Amino acid sequence: MERVRTDKKIDRYIVTHSLGRNEIISDMVLDIINKQEIPALAPVQIRRSLFGKKIRFVIEDQIDLRSYLRSDIRFDRFMKVVDQVVQILQACDSYGIQSADLELDIDHVFYDHRHQQVRLLCWPLISLGASSDISAFLQQMGDVYTSRQQDTPFRMRYLQLFDSRAKFDPEAFRRQTADLLKQWQDERRGIPSTQRSTNDTKKAKIYRIRTKTTIPITRSPFTLGRDPDRDLMLDGDPRIGKLHASISSRAGLHFLKDLGAPGGTFVGSARLPANDEVCLHTGDHFRVGNEEFSFIVE
Repeated sequence: MERVRTDKKIDRYIVTHSLGRNEIISDMVLDIINKQEIPALAPVQIRRSLFGKKIRFVIEDQIDLRSYLRSDIRFDRFMKVVDQVVQILQACDSYGIQSADLELDIDHVFYDHRHQQVRLLCWPLISLGASSDISAFLQQMGDVYTSRQQDTPFRMRYLQLFDSRAKFDPEAFRRQTADLLKQWQDERRGIPSTQRSTNDTKKAKIYRIRTKTTIPITRSPFTLGRDPDRDLMLDGDPRIGKLHASISSRAGLHFLKDLGAPGGTFVGSARLPANDEVCLHTGDHFRVGNEEFSFIVE
């Protein structure tokens, strides 16, 4: 939404928007908000003056979502927030409220600590604009989320959910995130996942997309880089370091680690932090410089 003004006080935010010449208040949407038919939508006020109309939200005793996602929360709390956002979007859709009516800006989405609930701002206008990019907003949440070190592999797995360019399907996405959360819970409880038991008995390989060749992971760590002494030498791209990345095997799992090369290592569209690692699963794609790979266990 253009022409949005945010005033931040000690314990509250005031968000206002002055209506443009072609913007019209939707009585239907305003009624839905004011009757709290969707409780997660923040209450709204319509202010009238000689200069026109303003839409006004007063957000008290809450923090913006960016601050919450950077407050050292566990992965399960992050996933709870993600699921709440998707449920709110589904509820809005069921009432005929379009995503374009929602302020899907991470600095204008709020978290109510007292009720442990996400709050969205909904502009009660007759929609004229295109729908918001829901996938981009959910991906931004993952980019902003400051995960604990032990949760970083799961944050990376979350970001990989957005590799597909298919139309966003909220139910399919909720199934994927529920499965990812279960993997996190199982790891915390020390329960081996299906992937672990499978990898114990099957061999790992990487498929090099540029040359259409399959390379077996024959040792741990298995190193990639420009240096001829690497297990897989990758030359011809200055962005690839002499010792760029490695794949290690532990307890039947395989982990991709970035070794600090300036060009970086990417899993899906997300850059792996330097000297950090992520657990690889069959079908995962990663990139080193101009070289793309697919991870396979068979």
